Amino acid sequence: CDIAEYLRNVITLLETYDKYNIALIPKKAYFIRDICNFTFMVKERQAVVVMVNEPPDGMKATILYTEEPTVVNAVYNYFKDTWEHIAPVHKDKREIIKWLQNQLSLMESQF
Repeated sequence: CDIAEYLRNVITLLETYDKYNIALIPKKAYFIRDICNFTFMVKERQAVVVMVNEPPDGMKATILYTEEPTVVNAVYNYFKDTWEHIAPVHKDKREIIKWLQNQLSLMESQF
């Protein structure tokens, strides 16, 4: 299953790289409600990738990639500010790994 492989890869990245972090936050978080339909990635403060997760009706999935320094810096600063507003429990790497492993085990038991 592709999702199981994706979870395994995320777990490996989290376990392997100290600077690789993710947060699992409730959709109702006040600071995230306006961007919950998007996925943003900043690569080493050099590039930004933006993906529309739930495009409006009639719109195809959209991916934007840019290396334009002003945009990269703005998104990086937005990430940094947003990260500071996330409760520590939602970004605790050990807890996230445990949760992902549990989800993977549940998924594999259903196959």
